[in-house]
Amino acid sequence: MYDDDIYDGIEMRPQSPWIWCHDCVVKLLKTFPLLANMIPRGGHHCQNDTPCCDWAWRPTDKFGKYETDANNKLVPAIGAHYQIVVNGVWVDKID
Repeated sequence: MYDDDIYDGIEMRPQSPWIWCHDCVVKLLKTFPLLANMIPRGGHHCQNDTPCCDWAWRPTDKFGKYETDANNKLVPAIGAHYQIVVNGVWVDKID
């Protein structure tokens, strides 16, 4: 499912009263490619071995993990923390 929130200065509120199912949104984005360009890769969480759509993301085993550096300080784990879909396959996203 895709949804979006907006901040009105007081609290987060739904931007739209409609919530569309995942398959309907994918059909809409494939029908209107210019609209699809507005949605960044990695906009939809998916844990499947096969990506559910071109906008999916999933965490890697380093997601949210920390390690100790040479100065004995905790730092985020080195390496890709999540994956996105490129040409229908999962690839590591390095920021």
